[in-house]
Amino acid sequence: MRPLGLLVLLLSCLAYAAPAYAQNLAVVDRPLGTDTANVVDSGEVLAGVGVEHVRLPGQETLTSAPVLSSRLGIAGIAEFSATYRWLWRESRDMRDTNGTGDLYLFGKLRLLDGLDDDGSPSVLPPTAIRLGVKLPNASARERLGTNNTDFSMLGLVTPRVGPVEVRLSGGLLIIESPTDPLAQTDAWAYSAALLVDLPGGVTPFVEYYGQTTNAPAFELAEGRAGLRWTRGRLGLDLSASMGFNGSRPLGATGELSRDWGIALGATYRFDLPGFGRTWGRPNGAASTPRR
Repeated sequence: MRPLGLLVLLLSCLAYAAPAYAQNLAVVDRPLGTDTANVVDSGEVLAGVGVEHVRLPGQETLTSAPVLSSRLGIAGIAEFSATYRWLWRESRDMRDTNGTGDLYLFGKLRLLDGLDDDGSPSVLPPTAIRLGVKLPNASARERLGTNNTDFSMLGLVTPRVGPVEVRLSGGLLIIESPTDPLAQTDAWAYSAALLVDLPGGVTPFVEYYGQTTNAPAFELAEGRAGLRWTRGRLGLDLSASMGFNGSRPLGATGELSRDWGIALGATYRFDLPGFGRTWGRPNGAASTPRR
């Protein structure tokens, strides 16, 4: 790859919008938390910027502004994602802080494209696996992170009937303990989302995310609803979320808790000229509309 192309690729990895849940390794897609089993077309980048404001228990707020990340399609069967955010934490009882958030890197491999040999929808829906890692840039001292590296392994299934898409996701999270360097927390993450494509490029959605674990501080359940508007290469989104764990502080510093939250952002789709080849069928087939 030429130096200019490499520079564009690196910059694009800091230019897409936020994962739906602040400081949560299980999710990446904007504005939903439940990722799709489909992948971005080969050489295509989804880039944008977003902001999210979350109300935490104890009169605290956590704001992510800006949130920058990207999704890059590789060979028509895989996808690379990177997400970074700047965090602002405000508290009634403690000192306000702000600083860098963690860096999230994801790789996704599509196993089934959901199509028969003739390109028509098959009985088996699109299916993929996704691996992720959180690199600990955020400061635990400033109550912005855990100073630990976390991992995720998720399976994705995305059946579709006409304008209705269902996203299902589930898998394992390995969360290193912020208090005991010899311990880790193993969590089972699961989520489901329902999307409906309406005329005019409007797509409302609802979703539910849950996480069970051997450490109660990392068990959580959240819901989200919103809509996405797409026209050509541009997409805009707005969503609201609610936590179902009462006033329990979750995570190392309560960063996984939310009474409620609101997020908005914009995305833009562009191609990297001459990037890679396509193996298998692209996402443009009948049962896999462009997102």
